[in-house]
Amino acid sequence: MNRYEQYIEIEAGEDAKKLNDALKRLYISHRTFKRYYYRDLIRVDGKWVKHIAPVKKGSKISFRIPGSYTPIGLPAEAPEVLYEDDMIFLLNKPAGILTHESRNHFGVNLKDMVSTLFNEREIFEPVRFINRLDMDTSGIIMIAKHDIAQGYYQKLHDAGKIKKEYIMIAKAESPLTKKTTITTRIGRDEIGIKRKAVEENEEGLDAKTIFTPLYFKNGYEILKAEIKTGRTHQIRVHLGTMGKVLLGDELYGGDKTLISRQALHSYRLRTFDLNGDKIDVFSEMPEDMKMVIRKIRDEL
Repeated sequence: MNRYEQYIEIEAGEDAKKLNDALKRLYISHRTFKRYYYRDLIRVDGKWVKHIAPVKKGSKISFRIPGSYTPIGLPAEAPEVLYEDDMIFLLNKPAGILTHESRNHFGVNLKDMVSTLFNEREIFEPVRFINRLDMDTSGIIMIAKHDIAQGYYQKLHDAGKIKKEYIMIAKAESPLTKKTTITTRIGRDEIGIKRKAVEENEEGLDAKTIFTPLYFKNGYEILKAEIKTGRTHQIRVHLGTMGKVLLGDELYGGDKTLISRQALHSYRLRTFDLNGDKIDVFSEMPEDMKMVIRKIRDEL
């Protein structure tokens, strides 16, 4: 074994006719299975088995991951780790940091920060994001440690089995009075990077956001949202359909008087690991948003 290697072990949840069938039930693709099987990197209960061999419930399926990639990025501090296991990191992304490099923005991004973390932990794999956040949105980001984790959690993400919740501060003429689901489709605006709500007969993508009101005072509103799809600017566009705009969100007409960035924070992520155990992680609201809430409650 070289020092770059990682090992993960999965328990089969039920009987399967073939090894590949057992892995499909665990959201591991046939392509990933072949890549590891034909490099002799899979064992069942510690032994090599043929791919057509049956797998019994409770069997331990293990993968050897021979990392050989050196993560490279600009010098940067490692991000705050909220949760870690053999498959993933859940990290706390600060506001004002891009998730990855962009031709329009220079300097350190979250990918650079994760490269620092990977090098510190001797994880010799590329940085693989499962979800992303806008530059000025803070909160929870999921990073896969290897391609097996990426394949598994990307399938969960696409199937809506990674639940993401946000908290925000908006300007609103009137309060939301009950939990409200918005399903307006989202398309590209004709100008720039903005997105817009579109009609059913227009080009766009399905989107679903569930908003829950928390507090309202003098035209300022605190809400929670759970997104069921992951469209670009989804929360910002769906807020607009209700006549609301995030504080600090100049792109969509928000005011920066109280906060210098959009007041949106991804505070909770829920999912489950390969063995079916629940993962439920929280990120504390950043101080800039706390200060705005105190000001609204006490002064405005």
